[in-house]
Amino acid sequence: MKRTKLTPMQVLVGIVILTLVLAGWKSLTPAPKSYSFVTVDHPVDMWQDGKDKWAYYSMGPGETKDLAAKVRAELGPEGFVEDPSAKPWYEFDKGNVSVVVCNHHEFGVNRTWGGSKLMKPKPSTTGPSPGPWPCILVKNGPGTDTSINWFKVKKVLHGW
Repeated sequence: MKRTKLTPMQVLVGIVILTLVLAGWKSLTPAPKSYSFVTVDHPVDMWQDGKDKWAYYSMGPGETKDLAAKVRAELGPEGFVEDPSAKPWYEFDKGNVSVVVCNHHEFGVNRTWGGSKLMKPKPSTTGPSPGPWPCILVKNGPGTDTSINWFKVKKVLHGW
């Protein structure tokens, strides 16, 4: 029986199919869990700022101050310190780990080729306020240990 030799294109197609099957299977694993006050099952976005990894969780309608009280109650006993100079944000820091509670319109991410930077945009003076919609930003804490690139793949596959 004569053996058929695989062409480079067949090998490439086989590798692509195998990669897609493995990515689909791995995408079924849940996103890493963050703190208990993060009640959603995955971040909206993740980005890298130098060696720091950030995760952004949208918590749905509600009051930012109420969510900040829950965060304060959990993180205070763990040694986190609230930074009063971060207003209008509620920022809690411990070493290189930070948790920020703010409204979704009170932050932005400046994405550049070399990385991304968290920003406090100036409030808009035109149009109505978008209303209270608190979110949590976690830097280097639980839920940020996944690969940023792998998160982006899962985001596309799941339509997050």
